[in-house]
Amino acid sequence: MPKMQIQEFILIDENDDSDLHWTLTGDGYLVAQPRIARTGIQIYKGHEMGVSQDTVRVFRPDTEVFGIDAMKTFAHRPVTLDHPAEPVNATNWRKLAVGQTGGEVARDGDFLRVPLVLMDQKAIDSVKAGKRQLSVGYLADVDWTSGVTDSGEAYDAVQKDIRANHLAIVAKARGGPLLAIGDDGETGVSTMKITVDGLDLELPDMAANIVTRALDKITTDKNTLQAMITTLETKLGTSTADIATLQTASQTKDGEIIALKQQLKDAELTPQQIDEKVREKLAVVGKVVAVLGDKYVTDGKSNEELRRAVVESKVGVEVTKSMSDAAVGGAFIAYTSMPAKQQYTPSKSNGVIDLASALVGDQEATDLRAKADAAWEKRGKILENSWQQRVS
Repeated sequence: MPKMQIQEFILIDENDDSDLHWTLTGDGYLVAQPRIARTGIQIYKGHEMGVSQDTVRVFRPDTEVFGIDAMKTFAHRPVTLDHPAEPVNATNWRKLAVGQTGGEVARDGDFLRVPLVLMDQKAIDSVKAGKRQLSVGYLADVDWTSGVTDSGEAYDAVQKDIRANHLAIVAKARGGPLLAIGDDGETGVSTMKITVDGLDLELPDMAANIVTRALDKITTDKNTLQAMITTLETKLGTSTADIATLQTASQTKDGEIIALKQQLKDAELTPQQIDEKVREKLAVVGKVVAVLGDKYVTDGKSNEELRRAVVESKVGVEVTKSMSDAAVGGAFIAYTSMPAKQQYTPSKSNGVIDLASALVGDQEATDLRAKADAAWEKRGKILENSWQQRVS
């Protein structure tokens, strides 16, 4: 069977913003290092795979995506603006290519990552204007053998002998907005669109994947139960009680599907909620950087972890670890609200006094700290002279 030419759209299901970075060289070229391929199940329209059924679930095993022969074909591929009507080769690349991928193809978890450079001004302007999603055009053999993956996902066919032809910049990829060339100024909550019972819903990536898998499993279980009912009705005929039990189980699954659909609708984030989460995160990060400096790494940390880091820098770990998140939040507000000249750096005195100084912020706390420091000095002198008293 000849290889099929396929346009692949990758689905990224992690909250990883490492792809949202590109730079311009001194010559005006745009360079980036995005993910361009992945393993797992991908869903295609039937006509894309040359069959009459509505959709086809195609499995791409690790051994095929990360095989040496497959990986090396992703290097030095032409980059195009939208998919061309024909494969790119030496006779038409001058007309179709706007850049190319590099040679350092690397595995990144379940993905392939490769550097790229855009050298065509029209393509660079399109990226700047927001056309940033990516789609791979490639050839592959399709083995129409159905099965189930190790993680329990059913598939209709398997892709083998994958050979990349080009990488296209498109306006809207099947895998969603995370498969994109972006800039350093972009941030936000990653979302993915899914269709449930004919309704298009947009959810956070992780929630969408979890719900999709749950619905698929429930549907598979329901179909299995229905098949068992049919078999019992045809071959046994007399197992009325068993059939009734299976029908009840099938109806239970129907109820679970209805509940999950409602949960999908309830969990959908509005644009206003997404904006609010972004503003809250930026506000906390700005205050943390003001206290700990711009070299402190804030990526990957929750707002609670960032606030605790600021308080620890002021009163120490021993004091902070016994504080609740609410107490840490209050101390964080106190430290980040006072002017820099009033912020107190811990000295020899007890961490509790340091915390009091931060929370009270008045002369009383300052006097308390001075008394504590004076007591510390007096203790040192007593210890220093105690040997003379013992000798005498």
